[in-house]
Amino acid sequence: MALLEVSDLSIVYGRNRAVRQVNLRIEPGEIVTVLGANGAGKTSLLRGLQGVVRPAGGRILLKGLDITYANSSRRWKAG
Repeated sequence: MALLEVSDLSIVYGRNRAVRQVNLRIEPGEIVTVLGANGAGKTSLLRGLQGVVRPAGGRILLKGLDITYANSSRRWKAG
């Protein structure tokens, strides 16, 4: 089971699409980095994963638990 699995995640601010259908799978023990130019959506991706920004689409699984629309505190408690 993946530690974190992201499927087709999109983050939108008004009419601006900051993150478009990101897919990511992180296994236990892996170290991952996110690289990109200014304005590429790195911070928006992390805010979406943290629950600070509500995704416009897609799904986020943490240890198999769907946390896509969970708030930040619930995500923190889930690990």
